[in-house]
This record gives sequence, structure tokens and C-alpha cells, in this order.
Amino acid sequence: MILAILVIIFVLGILILAHEFGHFVAAKLSGVRVEEFGLGMFVKLWSVKKGETEYSVNAIPIGGFVKITGEDEAVKGDKRSFSEKSPWQQIFILGSGVFMNLVVALLIFIITFWVGMPIWGTRVKITKVGADTPAAQAGLAASDVILKIGDQKVESSQDLVFYTQAHLDQNAILTIQRDGNNIESSIFLRANPPSGQGAMGIESQTEVYVAAYSQNSFLEGIKKGCQTTFETAGTIAQGMYFLFRDLIIHQKAPADVAGPVGIGQIVFELLKFGIRPVLQFAGIISLNLLFINLLPIPAIDGGRILFVAIEAITRRKIPSKVNRWANATGMVLVLILMVVITFHDIVRLFD
Repeated sequence: MILAILVIIFVLGILILAHEFGHFVAAKLSGVRVEEFGLGMFVKLWSVKKGETEYSVNAIPIGGFVKITGEDEAVKGDKRSFSEKSPWQQIFILGSGVFMNLVVALLIFIITFWVGMPIWGTRVKITKVGADTPAAQAGLAASDVILKIGDQKVESSQDLVFYTQAHLDQNAILTIQRDGNNIESSIFLRANPPSGQGAMGIESQTEVYVAAYSQNSFLEGIKKGCQTTFETAGTIAQGMYFLFRDLIIHQKAPADVAGPVGIGQIVFELLKFGIRPVLQFAGIISLNLLFINLLPIPAIDGGRILFVAIEAITRRKIPSKVNRWANATGMVLVLILMVVITFHDIVRLFD
């Protein structure tokens, strides 16, 4: 679990840093003064100043930040201030972070399709063999994977149950995998087993595994990476709709929404299959960050873009006091949302 925590800190750190780097580049291109570009958060450990920008390394290794002149407080008369730039330039700077999240996700999916995207499968693994049962007599053992029973391929516990119920009081040829070797064994399927034992006398579970990796040419990787990026983005957008619908109407988070704890749990499971599934999941997280940052909530990019648009339409600046109040309220809403989702993560973890 410690490895999973370190991996998720590293992955989120890289994705957040890429987001902030987008703001940094856009600000430089727009002629806005970048006062500081920081790696990590909070307590400053080291810094160096090059030109007008201070580059720092901070104690908490999660992501980074960009400090831009005039982003939080209007600086009148300073041509290099964010607040003095045109609405289109401000939107360009604010929107460049989410654009980088899209670029990172696209690159991740292209790379994973190119080097080999995991093809997921399901299989049935024996977890316990009862004493003096047909399974014990057939030489089955815990951790054996059932590949076939008779001519039926076994991919789930249901496959095993359906075949067994149709062939009670008969012998069946069971094909299992043990230590990388396929073994065939004859087993009798009892019609009237002792209570709690079942026809074969085993306990089993269906588990997910990586069946293979689908490697592609670089051009095919680009094609499939683009397709997957936009299909995944559509799925996440739909998920965001259901999230806020359930939060507002039912006052609860949907069962499949995960926060930091849930993400850590997913990474912990994915690490069992190697780094490529984790990389694939990082692409999904990057797209989630894109949509989260586009939400029209003050204090995050979407809310700031909304304020700039309102100022452009009304041709009037929103008072600094209103801006500060809205940003503080937005931050509270974001924190409440994170607390609710994290609470559900913890409940699911203990369940």
C-alpha cells in the first residue's frame, strides 16, 4: 500500500505540474509577468531566480503552482499584469492548464497503445478445496485457475455453475492452470453434496487479469489514442453530470465516484499487473482533472473564465471584494465536495 501511495503522489504531482506548466507558458507568451513557478507546495526548500521569475522547490511533493502578477488582485497601470490583458488573453492563460491535461492524456493513450495496451480478461481461481471432496480426489488445490470444464471455457463463476448444474452426477474433464502449466483432471459433479460444499467441493472467485497486450504501430497508436481520449472524455463528462445530479437531488455521491483514497485503492490493485495499467489510468485521471478544472466554480479555472466572460460581456470589472468572496466560497464548496467523496471512499474501503 505504501508503494501505491508513493505512485499516486507521483502521478498526481506530474499531472498537476503539467497543468500549471500550461498556465506558465501561456502567461509568458502573453507578456504577463510570472513571479514564481513552484514545484511542490507550501514550505519553500530551495529557490533560484532567473530573470523576473523565481523557480522554487517546496516541501509537499504534490504538483506545483504559478504565481502571476495581477491574477488575484487587479494591478492597474502595469502592462505586464494579468488584470490589464484583454479578455481573450486572460481566457487563453486560464484555459491553458486544462489544455495541457488534454495533451498529457492524449500522449499517455498514444504511448500505451503503441507499446501495448492491456487487454483485460476474467478468470476463476480456486480459493479453497474441501477435504474428502471430488475436487480433493481430482488433485485440485487452492490458487489453481480453472480454464475449461468439458468443452466450456470458464471466464466467470457463472460459467462454472451453469455447466455443473447441467451435468450433475456425471464426470467432467477439468482443465486447470498451475504454475504456468495446463493440467487436465477428471472430476465427479455431485448432485447431492453435503451442505455448504457444492458439486465439486471448492470455493472460488472471479478475478480480473491482463490477458495480453495489444501492440500497434506508431501511426495506429496515434489513431487509437485519439479515439480513446475523446471517448473517455465523453464518458467522464456524463459521469460529472450524474455526480452533481446525485449530490444536488439525492445528497449522496454516486457509487462509482472515487476521490484520493479511492484512486489510491485502484492504483494499489493496478500495480499488481505492472506499470502499463497504471499509466493507462493516469490518462483517465488527467482527463478527470480537465473536467474538474472547467467547472464554473469560483477559485478554479472554470469559475475564473466565467468571471472574465461576464466582465467582457458587461464591459465592467467585477469588484475585487466580490471576486475575493466568490473565490473563498468556491474553495469551500470544492473542499466540501472532496470531503464527501473521501468519506464515501473510506466507507467503501471498510465495506
